[in-house]
Amino acid sequence: MTLDATIGNEIFLQGQYLSLGINGSGTLGTRATAPVGFVTDAVNGYIRLGLVGDTDGFGKGAAATRDAMLAGTPVESFSIGYDIGAKHYTSVNSERNGKSQVAGGVSSDLSSDGIGKAGWTGATTEGVKVAQTMSLADGAKYIKVDVTLTNTTGKAVADLHYMRSIDPDHGATFDTVNTVIEQGGDGADGALIAAYASSGKTPLFYYTADDRAMVSTFKGYVNENPNAAATFDTAPAEGFSLKGDNAININFGLGTLAAGQSTTFTFYMGITNDLNATVAEIKASAVARPEPVNAAPVAVDDLVAIVAGKSESGNVLTNDRDGDGDALTASLVKGPTHGSLLFNADGSFTYVADKGYVGSDSFTYAASDGKAFDNGVVSIAVAAAPVVPTIAPPVLPPVVVVVPPVTPLVAKPSVQDGSSSASQTLSGTSGNDMFFFDIAKNTGTDTIKNFSHEDVLATTAKLFDGNGDGIITFAANRLSLDSPKSNDYAVIEGVSGLRLMGADSAGRYIYADASVRPKGASESKLGNDKMSGDSTDKKASQFFFDTALGLDLGHDTLSNFGKKDVLVTTVALQDDGTGHVKLGAKGMLDLGSSAGVDLGDVAIGGLKGASVSMLEFDGAVSHDGMTYYVYSLDGSAAGIATLNF
Repeated sequence: MTLDATIGNEIFLQGQYLSLGINGSGTLGTRATAPVGFVTDAVNGYIRLGLVGDTDGFGKGAAATRDAMLAGTPVESFSIGYDIGAKHYTSVNSERNGKSQVAGGVSSDLSSDGIGKAGWTGATTEGVKVAQTMSLADGAKYIKVDVTLTNTTGKAVADLHYMRSIDPDHGATFDTVNTVIEQGGDGADGALIAAYASSGKTPLFYYTADDRAMVSTFKGYVNENPNAAATFDTAPAEGFSLKGDNAININFGLGTLAAGQSTTFTFYMGITNDLNATVAEIKASAVARPEPVNAAPVAVDDLVAIVAGKSESGNVLTNDRDGDGDALTASLVKGPTHGSLLFNADGSFTYVADKGYVGSDSFTYAASDGKAFDNGVVSIAVAAAPVVPTIAPPVLPPVVVVVPPVTPLVAKPSVQDGSSSASQTLSGTSGNDMFFFDIAKNTGTDTIKNFSHEDVLATTAKLFDGNGDGIITFAANRLSLDSPKSNDYAVIEGVSGLRLMGADSAGRYIYADASVRPKGASESKLGNDKMSGDSTDKKASQFFFDTALGLDLGHDTLSNFGKKDVLVTTVALQDDGTGHVKLGAKGMLDLGSSAGVDLGDVAIGGLKGASVSMLEFDGAVSHDGMTYYVYSLDGSAAGIATLNF
């Protein structure tokens, strides 16, 4: 039986022979560390997951391959190209190269009956929807990939192409021998290309029985133009072979797709020791187990009436339906123009209009069954508050009602509001969560369960901090929200202290678990921080960036970064495959992104203004369920032993 696991918007699948990780853009190569039990290329320093194979079975005989995706240059992508009228459009998803242009991606674990399945849906800016399912059987040396493209642009799309590309690095070196075994377009046996490891064995391959596809290889490992002639019109003939560090591609020429029309195709990829036998198995399985046609969900538009100055809550999925009875999830496609919106994956939302606004507003969402999706529109009518006539009013001081904005500070997949007077129980999800409290209100005594190291608490005013050090400690997990009055509490299970991360532009204050920060570390917080090491390099310093929170940590500067110092993150930085992280101009380190949020950057300078161009990865440390990634100057003696908790 295959293993399957989900971390945030990423899905992990593993059978007897293959282990793979699918990121939130629908491509291979995760940001998260693989869960326990999943085989990774840990021996070469990779604890995230792209694609690893073991042709005689994991834990048996010969060792597994290197990670074909993460080793060397991390390229695995899909791209879509088409014409609308006289204009050409291309969209590329290659998350580990910083491109996620087929946006709004929603991942879902569809595994059942011993088959690991990962669903993903997204759409181009113009409105070509993509529904993808990757399937892995326990005893298979191949992954089945089903893709449906649906044209919702309102116009015909012409010269439509979908291309998948990978730079295979699964051998002892990054070189492979890429060979076109069967070329498409001839009405025969579909298309097949294999990238043999440097020994001439263990091919990584693309295969499809669909004669609309062509396969190709040429010099280079970044191929992101599906309409390039070399990938289709002038693709190499059968028998063509190319040795080097080069990508292989499979490109489907799908012609013209009318408005509202869909097209579906299937291809296979994998790592095997017997290509003929594996392709024969694929052909037999395609006949024996036809996939049922999925009925796409139907998102029904909604209408909300609201009085200015009041909030309105609802659930967009209440009246939506799915022909197969599949459970639906919701994602925000376009937010409102004249108000603030809290939107959750279960379809629940809370909307409040901008102060003083009266009129119409709307937002757009997608309802997904994990294989396909449909967009719905929530139209909002904001009416003026009724004016109540006053008879012989007494002279009273004015009462000012301030409605705090409810727009979340960051793009969180789950926002829990504990501001009501009722004593609530709020529970965290498997991803990032924000627990919001309006300090001006009587919030009662609330309980927060599953507050993880990656979650934050947001308040409209600073929590009481007796010594002003930014650390809020509390006994019995009981946090006073309005100390010193102590009328309202939040019982945060498993947490005895919070640390202040700063405030956003709306004046709300963000707190995270205090136990996460290493002892003595200088921490990057919200805003643009300035940090410095010891200018004499006699004292070792730690600089901590809690990137797992999913917050924008701003544009920081770090000076006097010496050979005894370390930089620590909670999400691994993208390296060059050799354990080194290259910095940009003026020592600029990009901290990456998460769920559409830019995590910030830091400009790093050495002692006495010396330039810094590279960091080395010293290793990872696990403590209390959190993984810390440690980096230092290239060639320095600093390392993971520097960390203290």
